[in-house]
Amino acid sequence: MRRTPLALCWALLFTSGLLATPAGLTAASTVPGYSENQVKAAFITHLFNFIEWPTEATHYVLCATQSSPLVATVSELVAAKPALGLSVRLLGKPAMKQDVCHAVIIDTDFSDELDATTLAKRGVLTIGDTPGFAKRGGMIELERRPSRIGLVVNLPATQKAGFQVSSKLLRLATIVDGEDT
Repeated sequence: MRRTPLALCWALLFTSGLLATPAGLTAASTVPGYSENQVKAAFITHLFNFIEWPTEATHYVLCATQSSPLVATVSELVAAKPALGLSVRLLGKPAMKQDVCHAVIIDTDFSDELDATTLAKRGVLTIGDTPGFAKRGGMIELERRPSRIGLVVNLPATQKAGFQVSSKLLRLATIVDGEDT
């Protein structure tokens, strides 16, 4: 079945269970009845359906650089939906030395211990929601737009790391060519 970008977005929300379990309306809502973090969490957890990893896994580990309301919401969604085949792990210090992660939610700018180049070489998808994240070398950025969340994909970074991004996801996204220098 062929889906339009809008239909794909709604399909992500329905399959995530967010539309089946309403939450209180907040000032930052992007979908009536759902917080910005709930919508972002739905996008993050369903990215795994639209991206092919360099190495196949039956269970994916989604790591986070620090505890935040977004990470807490992602953790709640993953716990409520074991069929997603995901687990969430908070990275210790020093980050990524021994941790096995398939994707990392980066809530701050890249640091010396956790930079896009190092993560790409390890086949780790980088996800962030800070403005300009994808232009600075991150792979997937969740961008706040008027009344919705948009995706920004750094396609050269994802391809260089060995990821294949579905054309369905790319139709929803703004594609950037790499680092702004």
